[in-house]
Amino acid sequence: FDLGYRLMCDFWSHGVWQLAADLHLEWILRLDTDSVLLCGRSPSTGHAAKVFQYMHRHNLSYGYFHRSWDTHSFARGFNMLVKQHVDENRLGLAGTFGGGRLFQIGRGFALGRNEKEPARLFYTNLEAARVAHFRRPDVRAFTEAVRQSGGISRHRWGDAIVRYMQVALFATPEQVGCFPPELVTYCHSGCCTGNARIYRADGASDAFCCEPCLTADDGFPPATVPTGCCPKRTDNFC
Repeated sequence: FDLGYRLMCDFWSHGVWQLAADLHLEWILRLDTDSVLLCGRSPSTGHAAKVFQYMHRHNLSYGYFHRSWDTHSFARGFNMLVKQHVDENRLGLAGTFGGGRLFQIGRGFALGRNEKEPARLFYTNLEAARVAHFRRPDVRAFTEAVRQSGGISRHRWGDAIVRYMQVALFATPEQVGCFPPELVTYCHSGCCTGNARIYRADGASDAFCCEPCLTADDGFPPATVPTGCCPKRTDNFC
């Protein structure tokens, strides 16, 4: 991953929130340029408005469609930094989205003890967020600690693992929502929301399904999602 990619990770971890504040935005919706919105049974037009309505209706600070783990190769030392920040700032995890089991995998393995550990993530190629949450002083202090550590540039820490902790450490479960499959019909790099699948002209599938709302608390690695989890139908590109 080149310097440009690492600068992108820094922007989506940090810079985007300053830009959004400068533009006086209340919400942002991220959709990567290599993503695909599919027509399916309901038109994709108006998806952005529906996402924002969903966020507003449920009073959410963050909305996502999938969460999983990043490999230790791209999370070197990240959990240790997070745990150090939590301890030094005496952050209480009770009542947060991350909760008391944030540094646990299953029943017997604790995170934050060595550099070679996987890290929890949100798939940030499709996300919606309330800008005010990420402009909070405590969230900004954590983000700055990540930046000052140099982990984004040295170890290619992705914005996906940073985002997970920006949310997990400081938002309540009620402020975080997983997009229901019917809200948006979406694919990115072969990973689709639960009610979508891409088919080539010859009928062969080019995509697999990401189980919506897959829990990151059931151990690592998470269970494999069956390849037949999507309704087999052809969707037209919008």
